[in-house]
Amino acid sequence: MPANSCTITRAVSGRAQITLDTNTASSVSGRIEVSGTDTVVSQTCVGSDPTGTFSVQAPISGTPSALRAEQTVNQTGSGQGSEVITSVRTFAFEGSMSGNTITGTMKHEQKSVSTGAVGGPVDELTQGSFPITLTKS
Repeated sequence: MPANSCTITRAVSGRAQITLDTNTASSVSGRIEVSGTDTVVSQTCVGSDPTGTFSVQAPISGTPSALRAEQTVNQTGSGQGSEVITSVRTFAFEGSMSGNTITGTMKHEQKSVSTGAVGGPVDELTQGSFPITLTKS
């Protein structure tokens, strides 16, 4: 790790729901909705807000054996010290369906760069990968 690096450990919990508008042997389409909380449980430096919520909705498509959804959001905001923070957040789901069950992996990635703060620019990369199983209710 570089000399000025930091490690932040987070606990993520949430809920996922897939709604299918089309479900045939050759085509699946609909949407996935994911929401939950993201809590910092430990960190080796002063970091971001310890608790946050998230909510994502993305179109889902493919075939029963290869479902895919992705959403990318670009954001620009201000930090506590008036620095400008530019972020690219990507949420993706890949999975398959068998009968009434969908299994797959949700991935989250956020790349951020802050400029204009004392001490120079700060680059941040957050990544997470979560196995998921959904059953028709």
